[in-house]
Amino acid sequence: MRRWLTLGFLAALPAFPAFAHEVPVLLQGHGPYYRLDLPLSIYQGLSDPGLSDLRLRNAAGRDMPFAWLDPWLEADLESAKINHYVLPQFSVPRQPKSAADGLGLRVGKDGRLSLLALGEPASAGPDLIFDASRVRGEFLQATFELAPGMQGLFTYQLEGSEDLKTWQPLAGDEQLARLRSGEGQAQIERLQLDLQGRKARYLRLRWLEPANSPRLQSLSIAAVQSAQALPALQWTAPIAPSSCGPQSCDYPLPGPLPLHALRIELLEPNVLAPVTLSGLRAGYTIRPTSRGHSRNPLYALRHKEPQSWSVPEQEQGLASSIAYRIQQGAAETRSPDLVLDGSAFQTLRLRSDSGPIAQLGARPPLLRVGSQTRSLLLLASGPGPYALSWQRPPLAAEAAAAPGGGPLTLAALLPGEAGAGPATLRTAGQASLDWAQRQMNPSKPAVSAPKPPDPQAAARPQRGWLWAALGLAVLVLGGMVGSLLRSMGKEKAEQA
Repeated sequence: MRRWLTLGFLAALPAFPAFAHEVPVLLQGHGPYYRLDLPLSIYQGLSDPGLSDLRLRNAAGRDMPFAWLDPWLEADLESAKINHYVLPQFSVPRQPKSAADGLGLRVGKDGRLSLLALGEPASAGPDLIFDASRVRGEFLQATFELAPGMQGLFTYQLEGSEDLKTWQPLAGDEQLARLRSGEGQAQIERLQLDLQGRKARYLRLRWLEPANSPRLQSLSIAAVQSAQALPALQWTAPIAPSSCGPQSCDYPLPGPLPLHALRIELLEPNVLAPVTLSGLRAGYTIRPTSRGHSRNPLYALRHKEPQSWSVPEQEQGLASSIAYRIQQGAAETRSPDLVLDGSAFQTLRLRSDSGPIAQLGARPPLLRVGSQTRSLLLLASGPGPYALSWQRPPLAAEAAAAPGGGPLTLAALLPGEAGAGPATLRTAGQASLDWAQRQMNPSKPAVSAPKPPDPQAAARPQRGWLWAALGLAVLVLGGMVGSLLRSMGKEKAEQA
């Protein structure tokens, strides 16, 4: 009887929270498979950029199977088909009619464009239309080639259409730039546009200042073919530096999110300086793949060979570029976003290569970090409601002998014929997180009081019940040991 009372007492002791964060999962669609896109806020407070301790549970507390939908997590980027296409281009009137004939173009049976009249496609005009029907895959990047000798800032918008009637912008207002920064200095060129997996049969280039439109020689598209859509970028809020030295500023990141892009926001106009971006090795440094390339195919496209930069030993070079913000008349151009390889750091360092960091302005620049959206496919099972949990506290992590519930491969989650996987992905329902019902179980709860709290006094209420429970457990265990020793003594006495 005493043994059963002891087991019941120990089972009644309060348990440590299994995870620090828990958010209800809302399901829409038929299922049983559901796609869940994770926001960047899930990285706050984490120590593992790979989200290894993330779990999905049902109302019975059982783990539900899931698999990551990162297209570049396991696939080798070298096997991805990245092709380049130079698009046929046509000049069109500024106010075209709705039909293709009104544009002076003919759409063939294969979807390709041609001129109604004989002649070569024009390479100048207020608006330009490009035939992208031959492009296979999703758009990674557009590269513009200006005529030799063209200088200046040229504002434009690139739009896409499937029928030459309805047009949707593929990006916001952008600028082509070709400038000389000064006597004997390198030329500044911004002739590329990242398209992040967008797709269209036809493209239209609209010059927002027609009187200042340049002569465009060609437009080429780099596209990638993959089984899954490229993940969209999510951007953080502007990050201010935590400290600045004579030549560099350090920026703390809001968690170990994988770094796929970075935007330098200069706070003053007419500023230009070469810079180097590096990550501090003092914390974690995690690469998403062992080959050095990341899940970001844009990085593989621009950096076919490993890159290296001159940085101190405690840093890891990430990118080198020219940061600028130049105002010319009513137009202003800024340095493009840096494409990064997906590594994760606790702190970034922006260093000026040719003098003090004050070259970037009296006020240090702000940084925005872009990270690809991580998505997973879950198999809803068991009773609802369902919840997403992550960030195992240190005490619970040490006590957990077998974590379990980790992600499966996509092939294991979608058993059956080879074609079943893509079909399931197309018909999967959509899951979302109910952040209004988020529960947090921090390992060290904050104590709010009108006076500054005494750390020792704040620790006693939090740990008092633990010490009491531990003392009772020791007393019960001591009683059990004493009882066992007495019974053994009696047995020896009887045998004697």
